[in-house]
Amino acid sequence: MTNHNKKSRIAWIDIAKGAGIILVVVGHALVSGRVYSAIYLFHMPLFFILAGVVFRPDNVKATFWKRLRSLMVPYASFLLIVMLMQNALYYHWGYQLSSLAKSDDHQLWLDVEGGTSLTGDFGTFWFVSCLFLSLVAYDGLRSRLKKPLDASMIVVMSVFLLASYPLSTMSLPWDASIAPLAIFFIWVGECWSTIFTSGKVRADSPGPVMASAVLAAIGLGWFAPFDMKVGMYGTPILSVLAAIAISHLFFVCCMHVSKIPVLRSCAVPLGQSTLVILFMHRFFVLHLEGGLLGGRLPTLAIIAVATAIPFVSWLLIKRSPLLLRQALLGERLPAGRSKREAISEEGSGSS
Repeated sequence: MTNHNKKSRIAWIDIAKGAGIILVVVGHALVSGRVYSAIYLFHMPLFFILAGVVFRPDNVKATFWKRLRSLMVPYASFLLIVMLMQNALYYHWGYQLSSLAKSDDHQLWLDVEGGTSLTGDFGTFWFVSCLFLSLVAYDGLRSRLKKPLDASMIVVMSVFLLASYPLSTMSLPWDASIAPLAIFFIWVGECWSTIFTSGKVRADSPGPVMASAVLAAIGLGWFAPFDMKVGMYGTPILSVLAAIAISHLFFVCCMHVSKIPVLRSCAVPLGQSTLVILFMHRFFVLHLEGGLLGGRLPTLAIIAVATAIPFVSWLLIKRSPLLLRQALLGERLPAGRSKREAISEEGSGSS
């Protein structure tokens, strides 16, 4: 299970991201109930842990610009896109252009502050800004503390975990107050990768699976769920442990799915489109619930549409010119080529 090659490792990670973003959409469509509570016990910690699984130490300055390009450029682009979608819908409903302009001025200030200030159609954007801040901070920590399982790193991360609870009551731009717990989960992900990709311990071996299953069962039955955006961390410490345990079981399942060609070919593209679905789905969930198509659709239909439209949008963006892919997906230039060369090559290829 752990001795997978680079191709299969990427496959199961994309599958985990794809399944995770479906849970995000489902959680936003359900709003309450047992399934909702189960999803909220681990779905956002899952994504921070995944960021740690794929984390690789590198030059701090270089990774800063890489993360700015891959996370915050799409963040800014989709803020504008969702605002335009929102305004188009409101104008269709009969709002005056003057009131929309006033709304845009107010929204602009909220966009700058980010985090908990972004609600409604923009309610999922907090994750990207928090992930950016957390990864930049973790890059700095790892440049000084060289191994994730060293005693010094364990002590520092324990402090981050404990400090996250009092800090969660604060409201800071870009949800910076959530970063200590997010950093802890990123560290957990890197530790997971260090342990289970070394070949010494299999992720699907009975010990880790049974321990995770027991803790997950207890957590699902007794522990309060997470809402990381607003600093609600469930049952102190115990909900964190349950989120880690469920994430481990989730990863094991995704590893097995990656071995089935048909499922892998369907799930991997969904995982690659995660960022676009994250940014866009909330708009469709809210307005389909509000009667966008003339009446409230069944919940399963809302989930399907709110996933399908962003996914198709991602497919179209992937086939778009380089500049658009850079703005919306944060793509980098192909190695060894200037922007002018890449654009020129695209133009000649399409003629």
